[in-house]
Amino acid sequence: MSVFVQTFWIFLSVLLASITACYLHERKNKTIKLKNKIRDLVALNRELKEHIIKVQNSIESTVISRTQEINFEKINALKLMKESIGTKKYLEEKEGHLKENLDKVFSALEASEIGIWTWDINKDQINWDSYAHKIFGLKPNTFQGRYCDFLMLVAKEDRNRIIQEVRDLVETNEDNLDTYCKIIKCDGIEIAISLKAKLYISDGTGAKFITGTLSDAKRDSDFTDSLRQFFSLSVDLFCVANTDGYFIELSNLWSDILGYSTEELMQNPFMHFVHPKDRKTTENEFLLLKTRKHRTINFTNRYRCSDGTYKTLLWNAVGVPREKKVLAIARDVTALDLESKLLSSELIH
Repeated sequence: MSVFVQTFWIFLSVLLASITACYLHERKNKTIKLKNKIRDLVALNRELKEHIIKVQNSIESTVISRTQEINFEKINALKLMKESIGTKKYLEEKEGHLKENLDKVFSALEASEIGIWTWDINKDQINWDSYAHKIFGLKPNTFQGRYCDFLMLVAKEDRNRIIQEVRDLVETNEDNLDTYCKIIKCDGIEIAISLKAKLYISDGTGAKFITGTLSDAKRDSDFTDSLRQFFSLSVDLFCVANTDGYFIELSNLWSDILGYSTEELMQNPFMHFVHPKDRKTTENEFLLLKTRKHRTINFTNRYRCSDGTYKTLLWNAVGVPREKKVLAIARDVTALDLESKLLSSELIH
């Protein structure tokens, strides 16, 4: 074999070895890259699975939570529906009772011959019930007048006073109006009536209303006289005092027990007659009576008689702050008080 041929085979062998080495190296690189891609795909697949599991868990949790909320809302809705039905039934029953009670109240008012009236100040609209119409000699539901129309029915000598008293009630927001006036009925007859009223102010709109009662003053006077006659039959001392500390009504027995005339007792503050040592406790008790709905039970103090001696009185009273009055009943227990003191003295000695 020639040298050339040997050289060629050597060259060819080297070339093949080089090509084989390059091929193997490239294949190895591709294999490594493929493994890396496979590893990345496996990792990505694992992340995707984990994410899918998280999403599924989140969806399941949301579904469960929302299902519970819906069930809770359904339960609440059913409860509200049940309560609504119960409330409706309750309101219907109460409405029936209220209507029945209102019918009784209006029947009682009609029997007591007291009229009811309401004045919507903003609309200047006065409404009367049937008995108010009767007092003025009008047919039911025929008076649909204004305030000025009512004033035309008031006697001239009382008109300005009524205007001022109503103005004071509206402008100063006084609690009550308690007055009287003469009116001219549709047949021309003049009678005296008692007027009582209260001012109401709407919380939402601030609108003002006056509502009240009216009655025949002569009938009220007859009732007061009858009440005084009833007081005179009792062995107890009846009285009505105002919140200024003066008697405004007294039964006749007061004069018999203390020796003063009714005029003397009413001209002076009642504290003027109370024993000096009893004034502090009496003032405290009277303060409770005139400022709140308080009841005094078995309270004792001493009142001075016209001859300078003192009587021990046992009191039961109730305060009516809304009317600025105190209603009370007293009993002369001087004899019992003396017996108690004598007994205590004997026991000590």
